[in-house]
Amino acid sequence: MKTESRSFSADRVRALAISMVVLCHIRYLTESPQAFSTLVFYFNSGVDIFFALSGFLITKKYIHRIEDLPDISQFYKLRWARTLPLYAFVGLFYLGFQFPDLGNLIYYITFTQNYFAPDSWYISWSLCVEEWFYLLYAPLIYSLKRFRLNFSFVVLFLALISLLYRIDSYYQASPSAQWFKDDYYGLTHMRFDGLLIGCFFGSLRPRQG
Repeated sequence: MKTESRSFSADRVRALAISMVVLCHIRYLTESPQAFSTLVFYFNSGVDIFFALSGFLITKKYIHRIEDLPDISQFYKLRWARTLPLYAFVGLFYLGFQFPDLGNLIYYITFTQNYFAPDSWYISWSLCVEEWFYLLYAPLIYSLKRFRLNFSFVVLFLALISLLYRIDSYYQASPSAQWFKDDYYGLTHMRFDGLLIGCFFGSLRPRQG
């Protein structure tokens, strides 16, 4: 697998998504005017943009490069070498000030803290979603190629199933389940739709080199 140069357009979209998320969280940290708080509330969709962009780029880079099992191993090495060191550094720094329960350590290692310990490091939920998606992504490509199934069709179908499941789960929650209505989007199995939609559009791009 060869490395491609960074896309300036992708970096601009990423910067936009990050800016939206930062502005959205400012309302929790400061006493902002009501009009500002109402406006930036919808900026949490920056996370959806980031997920879609991630799925788009990962597909653009790897859809034609994962052909057999050694390619899956190489994919994991490249992705985790990029994300895990920073995750460990930030996690140790952040949790060091939180005096976390060491019993939750297994959840941080397996990226399941958004299910079992969401209050200790809630902001890390989006990384949990991405890491689990990467874990499943390479075997998905390999399996679809092996059984000669259309990648674009399958990921679009999975994206729609994921989105419909999230919508149905949200509206099926009882009015008293405020925790669900506030935090449902932080659960890994409910956030694959954005990544999969990005994968779909990435698969429609012409093959690169």
